[in-house]
Amino acid sequence: MRSTISVIALAMCLACFGCGGEGGGSGGSGGVAGVYVLDGDAMMPAIEKMIGPMLEAAQKMMEALPADERARQEKDMEVKMQERKDEMLKELTLEVHLNEDGSFVAKDKGKTRAMGTWSSTGSAITFTTTEENGKKKDPPEVINGAIDGGNIRFRPDKQMPFDLVLKRK
Repeated sequence: MRSTISVIALAMCLACFGCGGEGGGSGGSGGVAGVYVLDGDAMMPAIEKMIGPMLEAAQKMMEALPADERARQEKDMEVKMQERKDEMLKELTLEVHLNEDGSFVAKDKGKTRAMGTWSSTGSAITFTTTEENGKKKDPPEVINGAIDGGNIRFRPDKQMPFDLVLKRK
């Protein structure tokens, strides 16, 4: 149950990549340039922690059921949730191209969602979104993140309670 709700929360947050941030920068770094994809597995622990109170409430409601009914429903729910998680992970298709010239393109299902520039210094990375869904951003929006063990972590929306994680494709 926990993993399915986690994937649902992640899918809702995907729409945020091109939605903004703050700062600026341009010019890439050869070691970081490349194609990255969303790493749903790396984000699951944070998502599960965020939704923990909801899961606890659902478990308490199930405690009121007779033991045999509760066991049957829990088993059915786990199977359905695992199927849904597998389906949703296949749908997470965010792909970010960090080009050597310092430009980036973020695509979802092959469609360009955001474009702009990026730069990195040490373990810090900055994305400056200049175009979103085919429309120029004025002023550009900046997202600051971190390079962590070859992955890129960033929070595209300050209201988002966890980071998105990109891994090299």
